[in-house]
Amino acid sequence: SVGASFFMEGNIVRGMGFGAGQVGHMPITGAKEKCYCGSRGCLNTVASGLAILARSEGVPYAELAQGDPEANTDRLLEVLERSNAGEPDAIRILRAVGSRFGEVLGGFTAAFQPEQVLLAGQIGRNPHFVEGVKEFVAKDQRPTRLNPDRIAISSMTVAQAAVFLSLSKFVFSDHLDMEALQDNRLQHSVSENHIPGYH
Repeated sequence: SVGASFFMEGNIVRGMGFGAGQVGHMPITGAKEKCYCGSRGCLNTVASGLAILARSEGVPYAELAQGDPEANTDRLLEVLERSNAGEPDAIRILRAVGSRFGEVLGGFTAAFQPEQVLLAGQIGRNPHFVEGVKEFVAKDQRPTRLNPDRIAISSMTVAQAAVFLSLSKFVFSDHLDMEALQDNRLQHSVSENHIPGYH
């Protein structure tokens, strides 16, 4: 599934019910395949890992979505490896899916005018996918178009992202009261030393 994160003035935008960034179910012009959510034409069906696998294997997206996730991941990684090895069909698929994603970025740019767009994950780092994204963006003639130079590749892994978010929330937060934490630790230590029968 395709996901996104939005940062505004240095803060992550979480949205109502922490639902911001679930862009995988945005309706996409011209997309008609059925998504696992039951709707047709979701972004997932044209610009996700499963969309790449569906094109590669000639299998409907919804059918793959009902399959074994680990097996799907293994086969998708094989497609990525083939593209990196120079296989023309795999490269064509990655570029085509990247182009559809670039189309979606055009819509986001018109609405939000982002300073920078970071592509992440194994697909987002694939050079052929990135090439497809940038090719579409470069052809966009709208005055609100995204400059391809504002597209960058994130090397951060999912684990690193989780650590970063945890540190931002609990350690580097403006709301963290170190004095209260020290007082709490001191009180906890004192109470432990006065438990009957503790010594």
